[in-house]
Amino acid sequence: MSCERPMFDCNLKFKGTIENWDEGLPLGNGEIGSLVYGKANLIFALDRCDLWDLTPAPETKESGFNYKNMVALVKENSESAWKEFLRLFDGCYNHATPTKINAGKLIFDFDCNNAEFFLDIYSGIAKITNENFTIETFVSASNRFGVLLCDKPIAYKIEFPDYYASLGYSELKKVSLTGVELCYHKMQDGRTFGIAIEEECETECIIIKYYVFKGKTEKEAFDTVQSVFGERKRYAEYKRLQRSWWRKFWNKSQIKLPDKTLEKEYYLSYYLFGSGNVKGGYPMPLQGLWTRCDGNLPPWKGDYHHDLNTQFTYVSYLKANHLEQG
Repeated sequence: MSCERPMFDCNLKFKGTIENWDEGLPLGNGEIGSLVYGKANLIFALDRCDLWDLTPAPETKESGFNYKNMVALVKENSESAWKEFLRLFDGCYNHATPTKINAGKLIFDFDCNNAEFFLDIYSGIAKITNENFTIETFVSASNRFGVLLCDKPIAYKIEFPDYYASLGYSELKKVSLTGVELCYHKMQDGRTFGIAIEEECETECIIIKYYVFKGKTEKEAFDTVQSVFGERKRYAEYKRLQRSWWRKFWNKSQIKLPDKTLEKEYYLSYYLFGSGNVKGGYPMPLQGLWTRCDGNLPPWKGDYHHDLNTQFTYVSYLKANHLEQG
């Protein structure tokens, strides 16, 4: 089946500043996600679908934290029993963990005040331009990393959320592995996670590849990075594979609606669906691949709610023929 490309009007185009993270251009491949926005600087807010702090709340370790005791407290129907019910089964949610966390940010020396942001949902490729720079970027659907092409060298830095310290993570560590720069932290249980960057020059352009990595140990995390960045291709090949993947995705089905606003909403929703799901991966939680990145922990800790959050996300994947993502 060969379907028409979604209407050009379904793409996202903004002139000037995008100040808020939740209005940024969303990129993703089912494993890692990126929100592209900015004002004084261009920001790539990074995330990974399985990046969680699983430190249990202390109440969950108590002997009374079980369904039998929950039923008994409800049946007792006394003020003391209700207080104990709230302490055990509601109070545990008031702790910072367990929670979804976001991975950090890439911040580029790129003035967005007079920039243009454009996202082609047919290919998952974004382009950001100002009077000095042009950046083309996507999170590769065929490879595990994000990639961007800049027409000249550009300065950037990595920034992690301040709340990492309150969660007891180690001080920021940095290491170089065969041309790949890693910035990472350790959680209280010893797990390692961070951002890996590889920078290359190609025909007077700069290619930057990034990946959010994690592992039970430093060695496991570093081995993953070397595996992800192990096979090098020309930028044109990464881009060709990206276009090919998304072409196949959109060719699974199409709709035409008399109300073009609804039609655009449909295609944008399925762009997010394709960006946020991969066969064999995790389903999309409340915020998909794009966890809140304003310095605060995500609302509702980004957890899974099997109600409208997940049901409406997946309710039509069979009819839309997006079986791999569903």
